[in-house]
Amino acid sequence: MVKKEDGQLTGDEKIIREKFLLYFKDLYCPPSVHACRTDDTNNIAQMCHNIFEDLNNTAWPKIPQSAHHKIVDAPDYHEIKKALFDMGPDKSPGPDGSTARFFQRYWHIVGPEIVQQIKLVFIREEIPDDWLKCHVTLIPKTEEPQTPAEYRPISVGNILYRLVMKLIARRLQPYLKQVISCEQNAFVKGRCISDNILFVKEILHSFSLPNFRQSAFLLKADVNKAFDKLEWPFLQMAMQYLNMPQKIIALIISSYRRARVTINVNGKGDGFLKPTRGLRQGCPMSPYIFIISMEVLSRMINGAVNGGLLKGVKVAHTGPVVTHAIYADDLILMGDASQVEVQVLYSLLQSFAIASGLHINPQKSRLWFSRRCSQQTANSVQEIWGAEEVVGAEKYLGVMLNKKGDIRSNGRMLLDKLKAKLSGQVKWQIANGEAVHALSQPWFNSWSINQNANQSDRRLKVSELIEEQTGQWDMQQLTRLFNQYQIQEIVATDNKPNLQARGRDRLIWQHTKTGKYTVKEGYKVLLEMQNEPVAAHVFDWQLIWRQKNLEPKVKIFLWRLMHKGLPMATNLHRRMNNFNPMCQRCGLENEFEMHCLFYCETSRQVWFASPLGIRVHALPLDIVQTCTQVLDCLDEDGAKLFANTMWEIWKERNKAVIEHEIFKTRDVIQRVKVGMSMADMSNCLQGDPSNTIVWQKYEYYPEGWQVLVDASWERSMKSGRAFVVYHREILHSVGLRASDMHDPFHAEASGLAEAMQYVYDKMQIPMDTMVQFFSDCSNLVLAINQADTADLPSWRAVPVVNEIIWRVENASQGPKVQHAKREALQQPHGLANAARRGVMNYEGPPTLMMQQVGRLTEMIDDNFFQRVQEAPP
Repeated sequence: MVKKEDGQLTGDEKIIREKFLLYFKDLYCPPSVHACRTDDTNNIAQMCHNIFEDLNNTAWPKIPQSAHHKIVDAPDYHEIKKALFDMGPDKSPGPDGSTARFFQRYWHIVGPEIVQQIKLVFIREEIPDDWLKCHVTLIPKTEEPQTPAEYRPISVGNILYRLVMKLIARRLQPYLKQVISCEQNAFVKGRCISDNILFVKEILHSFSLPNFRQSAFLLKADVNKAFDKLEWPFLQMAMQYLNMPQKIIALIISSYRRARVTINVNGKGDGFLKPTRGLRQGCPMSPYIFIISMEVLSRMINGAVNGGLLKGVKVAHTGPVVTHAIYADDLILMGDASQVEVQVLYSLLQSFAIASGLHINPQKSRLWFSRRCSQQTANSVQEIWGAEEVVGAEKYLGVMLNKKGDIRSNGRMLLDKLKAKLSGQVKWQIANGEAVHALSQPWFNSWSINQNANQSDRRLKVSELIEEQTGQWDMQQLTRLFNQYQIQEIVATDNKPNLQARGRDRLIWQHTKTGKYTVKEGYKVLLEMQNEPVAAHVFDWQLIWRQKNLEPKVKIFLWRLMHKGLPMATNLHRRMNNFNPMCQRCGLENEFEMHCLFYCETSRQVWFASPLGIRVHALPLDIVQTCTQVLDCLDEDGAKLFANTMWEIWKERNKAVIEHEIFKTRDVIQRVKVGMSMADMSNCLQGDPSNTIVWQKYEYYPEGWQVLVDASWERSMKSGRAFVVYHREILHSVGLRASDMHDPFHAEASGLAEAMQYVYDKMQIPMDTMVQFFSDCSNLVLAINQADTADLPSWRAVPVVNEIIWRVENASQGPKVQHAKREALQQPHGLANAARRGVMNYEGPPTLMMQQVGRLTEMIDDNFFQRVQEAPP
């Protein structure tokens, strides 16, 4: 939706596109560059000439001439490869449609060509036209933007263009500390944002002290559209002034002037714009170019101080004179509150604005005055700057500035930031909603802090959003407090308050089954957020150790594999430099873990014949990530097959390498098949005969009912829930499949809840009739019988368990939940497995059901090894 000239919102695609294209055409291609405005262009050129002529008359640090060859020389193979592999692999693709991951994954194929092309760019001092195409993606600045100005344009260029700019930026960075003045702290190694924050807060604190005798002002200046309005002639002269190599300057300016930009609106772009000013937000070089431009302003101000035109501010009698602080486009100016000094500083900024295109926006700028400054003086300063005086607190670089030193505003802001950060990690699980404030505590996924809420709304509890009579959401309240997307999630969520519910609202960490935070889980989530491979020491080893049907030697093999402890060629090469790291089977690539077990052609043949259906080309490059992803999606049988297949490939590889035998794919597959069968037989023989109970007798109530419940679950969140209903004989058998169960406990609890609902609602058995429900999940049975959900193994199952407890407690006799051994639940267990595998959803006579399950299971087993027998040798 976009706002038209008459103030009305419209969703018309054509109008939206026209408004956006017109706005960005005016932003990137201002009319002053056309022939009809040559006077303005001449004024800019003259102003630039005057500024840099004055600066050249003063000795300021510049990039040494001796460093030019280090910046200009063509990069070598290793420098190019390192820069490419340091790029975020999954960042937005450019017009070529490729992400950095593509080039990183297939470096062994495309690497030599990339190196050659990048070297040619540095030699010819020109970037190919195709590399300069750019898509501008629009990121909303507000929750509900209505005008093009409320979107931030992010340029997404081709990977090779970004790679060239990254190389230049890396070479230039070591020299910036020498040439960028100490008043600038952004993007300079060794300087940080906290320096600016502490500096400005100390100045404001001094303004309020009785012994500060100066009449002074401090201006927080807002630079309007800083990155988008920077003039290229000024930029070129700024880089020349700092003695950047002329070849690099020509390369950068040429890439700007020849660029073609497409504005993406709703995922589509029409035609190209040819910008005449501005930097590309998203280009690795843009931050450094910007601080070079702002360095001109810094030196203009320092030159005025040295020339006696500006007094600045002195916090102490023997302290230094301070006049400004710059962090990227955040500009702080300060000085004596005399009309003469303010006028000089204002004139400097006007000259800089005409030359650079970076104008101050007075509506968004703010002023502070020292306690010695009279109201008349403050009014005259405000009139010159056109900015308002700060009455309370004002935000600067993420903290609140307040002359009176009020730290509460900083504390509130810190808490709000912390809540916003944690909103995607932790949330409140609602029982009755009495303990959770709807607007100040996260309780659904898209929750965010509502800064505009009044105090009474901030105290509103989640329970107050429910209508007491109906037990449904109060839509009038939701519409008033939340946006439409949040309302959709709230209505659809199962995190709904039950005013009669037992238990209490509790805060949960969403990345663990129990809802409790652990350092291990937090570290794993942090690595995932940074796109880092999961290290072996944070791998969930329960995926392997709990596999009772996996031989110990295979478990040890997997442990050594993920700790890079197997004698593969690359591992041996790390220990012995003279050892050849190449694969001795194919000779095409270094033999690392993924190549040995998956990528090598002989290994690919084995996986092609495997019934697991693993697509080798789609697997991650890291062996730990691969094992995590694959094992997460497999049940016990699939995990055993996956591990045994890797084990047999490794054994056959050793024969091929050590005994110089031919790698025989058919033998590997046959051994996998035999190994699976032998493991099953071994597990049966090792079992305790006293525990092999076919059926367990339970007390039958003369007028009672019995329901046997079980669930089957796999890490892809697919599950099967089943129950069998008895009343002296089997009456009903039900099997249901679901794909939204997050863990086994969740599946077991849902299965029991569905069984109760079926018995009491569908079969319409009266609630005062004794019905025994049997489950093999001891934690679930204990929680229900003790009516305590505080320490459940799964926080997602809490609402389900609360519902069961409510049913148990609100019946005179009603349901009774007891524990049973797994051997006693063979019928629901088999039915749940069949439902999970997608064999069937079933409701009907149990005898026919078990016959169908048996026949279908046999069919699956036959198909399981059909491809194995047809595999190539």
